[in-house]
Amino acid sequence: MEISFFGYKIELELLILICVIYLILVGHTICGCCSFSSPLLEGMVTKGNDNNYQSYSLGDNSKINTSNWGAPNLTITSGKQLTPGAENIMNRPEQQIPLPEGEMSIFANTDFKPECCPSAYSTGSGCACITTKQNNYLLTRGGNNTPYSEY
Repeated sequence: MEISFFGYKIELELLILICVIYLILVGHTICGCCSFSSPLLEGMVTKGNDNNYQSYSLGDNSKINTSNWGAPNLTITSGKQLTPGAENIMNRPEQQIPLPEGEMSIFANTDFKPECCPSAYSTGSGCACITTKQNNYLLTRGGNNTPYSEY
């Protein structure tokens, strides 16, 4: 059986198939991120991942301690004692640079902690506690790092 739809003749079976596919797409895109159990929780959650993530609720209005979010003072002056921020970086355990044969991750043995923030590299458990040797390697590895240019 053919149906005329906007001037096109379409088989009824094809029209039903299009409607079913459309309903499946709408169901997956709209209902996939909805949470019907609790109105205050976001529906977009990582299923089965337990990597010490903080729970989050839209109704939680508790104050967050932001006093340690700023960058530590890393100024080094010759003849003076190192600042605590610079001393913490200098006392980090050394990482092997360049990487050993077969190793693909420069952060394989690097700790990720909130105390090392701010950092350019982070995970769900904190920022990368990279050493000065690692940082210099990352800055020069491709020869294309131009930190002081307009690009």
